[in-house]
Amino acid sequence: MLKALHRLTGEMYHVKGILTPTDYRRWRMNLLTRLPSVLERRSLGPVDEAFGDTFAIRKNGRLLRLQRTSFGVVREIFGQECYCPAAELGSCRQILDLGANAGVFGLFALMAAPDATVHMVEAQAALLAVLQGNVGRNGYADRVRTENALVGGAQNDWATQLRQQNPALPDFSIRTYLDGVGECDFLKCDIEGAEYTFFSGEVGWLRQVRRLALEYHGTWEQGSALGRILDKNGFEVRQANHGALGYLFATRK
Repeated sequence: MLKALHRLTGEMYHVKGILTPTDYRRWRMNLLTRLPSVLERRSLGPVDEAFGDTFAIRKNGRLLRLQRTSFGVVREIFGQECYCPAAELGSCRQILDLGANAGVFGLFALMAAPDATVHMVEAQAALLAVLQGNVGRNGYADRVRTENALVGGAQNDWATQLRQQNPALPDFSIRTYLDGVGECDFLKCDIEGAEYTFFSGEVGWLRQVRRLALEYHGTWEQGSALGRILDKNGFEVRQANHGALGYLFATRK
């Protein structure tokens, strides 16, 4: 219990650091009214759900206004900097966001890397529209490319259902992307279990990637197997737990 309380206290500190004062007061009121649920679940999820999906955040002196966006995702990416510290993206010029969702990591990268172009790939058309709205609303449209495509193919029930709903949904081609940009400075990948397919077979394209952060689904051992693929292709790899999921962080040797 003490460990869980320590973690929740740390997450609350991150929240205060990214929300505007007005939205932080609103978030804190939700925390106070839902404290029993937070302690029972050992998670700020109940607060995030009640907080809603429209809010403003600040990072490095910049203000972002977000709509139809999960605050829990924002808390992890902007508060905890779960994929990468913002300071380490500063020199990047080409960033690829696979599984872009509502555009949260893409916006994080755009703010951290002032000279970067961010290519955001999202399989769900409705989320792509949300992403494009968030990007345009905050003045970053000229530095963003978006693509509605499925990464890793229809390898699980979620992706199969998505393809059935939209038979014209294309597969994302990493080769086509890299042919266009030459080299990818940072690749973020969160593709709902399709990572095992995406990083299998012929992966020579990895030689054109300098650094990546990958959220994987499954056991530690399954994540380690992905890590060995990256190691064999010239990366220094670090693995970390993330609740029921996990992360791989890889930098070219």
